[in-house]
Amino acid sequence: MNKNENKTKEDIKKSKDTNINKSNAKENSQNNEEQELLDIKNDYVFKRTFGYKGDEEVTKVLLRDILGMKVNEIDLDVNPITEKELMDDKLGIMDIASVVNDNVQVDIEMQVVNKNNIEKRIMYYWNTYYKKSISKGDDYGELKRTIIILIADFEITEIMLNYFIRKVNGKSLLSRPRILICCPSNITQVEKNAIKEAAERTGARKVFIDEEPKVAALGAGMDISKPSGNMIIDIGGGTTDIAILSLGGIVTSSSIKVAGNAFDSDIMKYIKDKYKLLIGDRTAEEIKLTIGNVFPDSVKEKMEVRGRDLVTGLPHTITLCSEEVEEALRESAYIIVHTAKSVLEQTPPELSADIIDKGIVVTGGGALIKGFDQLLSHELKVPVFVAESPLTCVAEGTGVLLDNLHLIDR
Repeated sequence: MNKNENKTKEDIKKSKDTNINKSNAKENSQNNEEQELLDIKNDYVFKRTFGYKGDEEVTKVLLRDILGMKVNEIDLDVNPITEKELMDDKLGIMDIASVVNDNVQVDIEMQVVNKNNIEKRIMYYWNTYYKKSISKGDDYGELKRTIIILIADFEITEIMLNYFIRKVNGKSLLSRPRILICCPSNITQVEKNAIKEAAERTGARKVFIDEEPKVAALGAGMDISKPSGNMIIDIGGGTTDIAILSLGGIVTSSSIKVAGNAFDSDIMKYIKDKYKLLIGDRTAEEIKLTIGNVFPDSVKEKMEVRGRDLVTGLPHTITLCSEEVEEALRESAYIIVHTAKSVLEQTPPELSADIIDKGIVVTGGGALIKGFDQLLSHELKVPVFVAESPLTCVAEGTGVLLDNLHLIDR
């Protein structure tokens, strides 16, 4: 009796162990499937995850864990081109370049294929990037510490990068959502396919792609379904998209890489050249929003700006006025103006007449810069209006499109 009881207990224990093993195997299988949903080695996904301006936290975690250094501020640049000093110099394109805490340059390279001379190529990038940290006339003491991170162990890479993503985002992911992605108006079909594939691999049930100016127009409350002309200028962070819309679609458009990020760079360069003062992205953004303007005499304000003196290396404070910011932003602002003129020149006459009556709507963060509507109106000779909520127009337009899927360009 006791032997039978013991045998039964052993059988039950074995059965439980078997079930536990099966459960663990099933869980491991599910985890493996989850990891395969996002191919972080895909060039677009890698750069979109670790090189995205505005969401640098995941890159900070990556650099903190690899380099063991404190990362307070980071300035990212995707696919920077190494400038040629001589005509015969080789042109190089890095994956993700960054400046950490304003004094350390880090280049992150993802090597998917084991190419020959990879060590020599990386040393070439290091040398070029190191030289780039100072300009003509600067002291050699201003050279920044430069680090190259080469990710080349592909099996470990996927595990490592997924770890960093989970560390920032946690484990919770929406279960197979519908995703609408807005893209600049001039990207190629190949680029659209790459974006769609990347989104599908995250587990999306359905992926839709539409052009950003169209989505921004809907978010701004413009009725683009009628056979009349509408013009929108969406000044975002990385690109400015300008489009003429009619009958629910884009008639003609243009997209340029001159927008909010370029304005920040203009301000930083102006202050560095004029005052020999080094400031970061955050300070440049504050200057842009506080006393930034692009139309002469549209505003007269001053603010104190703190940074690091390039001569002494010590903290220093200057007083900057709005007229100086207008001077710093003038070139980039007029590039947008000339692009808008070019789009208008390509517009059919009937639609041009509608635009003269309705005016032009400006959306995006750049619309908040003082005097932009005045500058555009003055140069284009057309009424210009800033959208009611320029920062959220694209997000609101996305919601409108998801509720009206028949309006999406498939």
